[in-house]
Amino acid sequence: IHLLIQAVHAFLDRAPDFDESIYMDLGRSIVRTGELITSNYPPKVFLIHPPLFYYLVSLSFAIFGPGLEAGRLVSTLMGVGCLTLVFSILRKERDVRWASAATLLLAVNPAFLYYGHSVYMEMTVAFWLTAGLWAYRWAVERGNAGAYALAGTFLGLACVTKYYSVVAVVVMGLATLLDPSGRAREKLVRLLSLLAPVSLSGAAWLVWGLMSGGQSFINAQISWREVDMSMAVYSWRHVTNTVFLREIVGVMTPVFALLSLIGMG
Repeated sequence: IHLLIQAVHAFLDRAPDFDESIYMDLGRSIVRTGELITSNYPPKVFLIHPPLFYYLVSLSFAIFGPGLEAGRLVSTLMGVGCLTLVFSILRKERDVRWASAATLLLAVNPAFLYYGHSVYMEMTVAFWLTAGLWAYRWAVERGNAGAYALAGTFLGLACVTKYYSVVAVVVMGLATLLDPSGRAREKLVRLLSLLAPVSLSGAAWLVWGLMSGGQSFINAQISWREVDMSMAVYSWRHVTNTVFLREIVGVMTPVFALLSLIGMG
C-alpha cells in the first residue's frame, strides 16, 4: 500500500523544490569532483547540516546516475526500512494485528509519504532513530554493553544526519541512567557504551567541519543568531510560526485523521 501511494505521489510531484535541488547538486558535485561537501551552487562548502545524507545521495547517483529518481531513492528505502522496524518492534511487543495496524497508520501518514519520496534528510533521520529504538529495546533485554553500543551507533548516524537527533540521545541516556534494574556501575557502563559512538560521530563531524570550513563552519552553526543571514533560503529557521502552524494544523491534521480512521478500520 505504501509503495503504491508513493509511486502515485512521486509521479504527480515531478519538479524538485529549491532545497531538493541544492541537496541533489551537492550529491552530483561529490560524484563529479570528489569534493565531499562542496557544491557547484552555491560555489562554497555547505556546512549548515551534517554531511551523511549528502553522501548517501551521492552513492545513489554514482550507482544509478544523477537523476531525480536516484536522489529520492534514498528516502524511499529509508521509509521502507522504518515500516519494517516498526512492524518488527510491535510484533514482538504485542502481536501481528497490532503491528499491522500501526504500520499501516505510518504508511499512510501524509508527512511520512512526502518525506519518503523527497530529497530531504528527514526520512533518513527517522530510519536511524527508529533503528536506535529497536536496538535500545534489544539492549534493555540483554543488558550487555555491546547492545547499548549498537543503539549508540544508530544514534550517532542520526546525529551526523540532522542535529535534532540529539534529543533522542538525551532521552535514551536518561532512561539508561534511571533504569531501576542493575547496580550503579552496570548502569554507568551501559550509559558510556551508548554515548561513546555518538561522541565519536560528533567529534568526527566537528573535526571535518573545522578542517573544511574553519570560521565558516562555526558561523554556519550559529547562523540562527543572525537577523538577516545570507543563507536564509537554506534554513528551516526562516519559516514563520504562522506558516508552520498552517502546515501542521491546517493541512496535516485533518488529512491524517481521516487516513487514520481508514487504517483503524
